[in-house]
Amino acid sequence: LFPPHLHVSPPQILAFKDAERKEREGIRALRQRNMSKVMGKEPGEAPTQGQVGCLCGQEASGPMLQCELCKDWFHSSCTSYPRLSQQRHLAAWWDWDTKFLCPLCLRSRRPRLEIILSLLVALQKLPVRLPEGEALQCLTERAILWQDRARRAMASKEVTTLLDQLTELRQQLHNQMVKDTIALKERSRTGHHHRK
Repeated sequence: LFPPHLHVSPPQILAFKDAERKEREGIRALRQRNMSKVMGKEPGEAPTQGQVGCLCGQEASGPMLQCELCKDWFHSSCTSYPRLSQQRHLAAWWDWDTKFLCPLCLRSRRPRLEIILSLLVALQKLPVRLPEGEALQCLTERAILWQDRARRAMASKEVTTLLDQLTELRQQLHNQMVKDTIALKERSRTGHHHRK
């Protein structure tokens, strides 16, 4: 994947693999801890009193957002809302169109792969080997392998069938919402006409 002078030595690979394993274990433990909080009775309802993990430290109240990565809950007033799509009017638009990342998880986002690849190309021009460059190469290889696995999974028959079903269901819900809106407007118009 990379030129020989950027080859990562075995000790660095072992250290990176160990750090990668610890990172996975840490996020799994955090998610498990956050998902084990006592949830409200309704789907999407925030945890019960005393269980909230919001930055402010206050108890659950009002609209709450759940982080897609760490699965912890935050007051909507303490964090910025995710960008909403144009299809806000559809039923269940939140589940389909937006993913909320809390401020702590947002900080852990990695740069785009194209930027990293350009940095690796620039590293080729340096006459020395940097440990940071070797770590960057390991991260890049990890990202490329993940992309390849994700592409294969998304192209599988099971996933494409489910995506087709989801698209069809979404269209049916949209059509039903349009029909209901038209019917409601019609009833409102005829009711207003009868009152006159």
